[in-house]
Amino acid sequence: MYLRKRFYCLQRRGLSLAICRLRQIRRLVGLEVTAQLVSAFILSWLDYCNSVLAGLPRCTTEPLQHVLNAAARLVLNLRLHEHLTPSLQQLHWLPIDYRITYKLCLIWLVYGWYALCAYQPCITVLIGLCSVSCTLHPTTWSQIL
Repeated sequence: MYLRKRFYCLQRRGLSLAICRLRQIRRLVGLEVTAQLVSAFILSWLDYCNSVLAGLPRCTTEPLQHVLNAAARLVLNLRLHEHLTPSLQQLHWLPIDYRITYKLCLIWLVYGWYALCAYQPCITVLIGLCSVSCTLHPTTWSQIL
């Protein structure tokens, strides 16, 4: 638990510093370039190892949500008291809790599905799961979910 909190504190400090640096050059570049820089530096940093934050209380992930909100304000040049939900939707950014859930689901879909296919005979024998079929094409995965 201590390592997770330490990781999260270091991550938040680095993200805040990166936002301050991007804010300094915001006036020199346009909206599109700012969005690309924020996506490259801030969002990739938020997504890096954020699955270790899964299951932590909301009060722990909330500061990272504040960093995401500050990044949205930076990109769209919003004021401090303007509502952020429409701007996050406009940028197609998920809130932190949903980003973590999405990443975990994607990891399970990619690695869990292949593991299920690789060990299908063992699973069928142990659990009696005879209906598992690994002949599905990846385009039909949406029907499973």
